[in-house]
Amino acid sequence: MSVSRKNFQFSAIRIKFILSLFPTGGTFGGSISENKKKQIERIRLLEREMKKLPNEFKNVSSCPTARVPILEFSYVDTDFKCDVSFKSGIGRQNSKLVK
Repeated sequence: MSVSRKNFQFSAIRIKFILSLFPTGGTFGGSISENKKKQIERIRLLEREMKKLPNEFKNVSSCPTARVPILEFSYVDTDFKCDVSFKSGIGRQNSKLVK
């Protein structure tokens, strides 16, 4: 099943909103970067939300016991594989450069 651009934009907005709940202020060497419990909480919340969108995201799985807890997933329409962590905010800054 192909996911329309409109649906993808909706899910991207939803995920962006969820991520906005977690300011990056603490990820550059602050409270989040050294607090594995907070990182795991964020990973699990994002995992739950992405699993609610099975037509858009697949293979959604978290690795909370990794040195840096991550969430791995693929976008259904393109099979593009991604991972997310909350250890460092540098990834978010890199994403801005790519845009």
